Amino acid sequence: MLELAMFEKILVAVDGSKSSIYALDYAANIAYQVKSELAIISVPESLPPFIGESEEVSPAYVSQFHEHLYKELEIIQKEQLNRLSEVYPELRISSKVRD
Repeated sequence: MLELAMFEKILVAVDGSKSSIYALDYAANIAYQVKSELAIISVPESLPPFIGESEEVSPAYVSQFHEHLYKELEIIQKEQLNRLSEVYPELRISSKVRD
């Protein structure tokens, strides 16, 4: 078993992919064992610069694209928070979608 005071907070990035959910589960298990806080972070992808600067792509489209990704990540985080809260009811979990 891991040393109890090894980690105060464990940060894990989640984008909804299978590998990020696997990493989240692994981190949650460790955080639970060592009584640490689990912090989940997600960051929406940016459009490649050549698309964002294109005259054919309006700034409104870029903004809508970013907003859509932001909302999708919020949904993913909420689903994972609910799932983990059932598995580890005593685990302290925080989450944030960053710009």
